[in-house]
Amino acid sequence: MGVQHSGCRLAGHGFDGRSLGFLGMQCGFFYDAHRTEIDVDAVVALLGHRFDDGGTAMSAMMDAAMADSWFVRA
Repeated sequence: MGVQHSGCRLAGHGFDGRSLGFLGMQCGFFYDAHRTEIDVDAVVALLGHRFDDGGTAMSAMMDAAMADSWFVRA
């Protein structure tokens, strides 16, 4: 489930928000939210953002998706 917010630990890269608009602002861009095409462009820009370590949000998300994990229902 790498597409979930929890799939990419943004807080570990200096981000402290969850909304797309706030995350975009932290990456240095502003956009007119809640329009499908513009929201998709913002997600693509966010996923391509380079962290200080040189990786991208997309690569971090893919690494998390490929890692072994367990889901226990009790």
